[in-house]
Amino acid sequence: MNNKIEVLITEDKDKAYLVFNFDEPVKIEITSDDQGNTKKMFYKILEKFVDNQDISFNFNKKKEDLYSEIAEKYINHLNTELETLKNNFSDPINNEYLEQ
Repeated sequence: MNNKIEVLITEDKDKAYLVFNFDEPVKIEITSDDQGNTKKMFYKILEKFVDNQDISFNFNKKKEDLYSEIAEKYINHLNTELETLKNNFSDPINNEYLEQ
């Protein structure tokens, strides 16, 4: 079962946020270097990954702007990394991380 998490961008004045719609949404300000909510989001990803191993993110770009372009690339890269992890865990004999 694929657990697709919807991701969207919200803006408030001069700040922009990525909102990851987990059971309890996690909001990451992408115009700041604060890491608190980023850690919270990765813990949520880890929880879902351990429970299911089939998690992905769906970003629906609403407009053409710099924040949307960056967010789209970020989400695509995150999905690629999750797919790599899933494949490595499903075939631990050929897991490249175990060989290091």
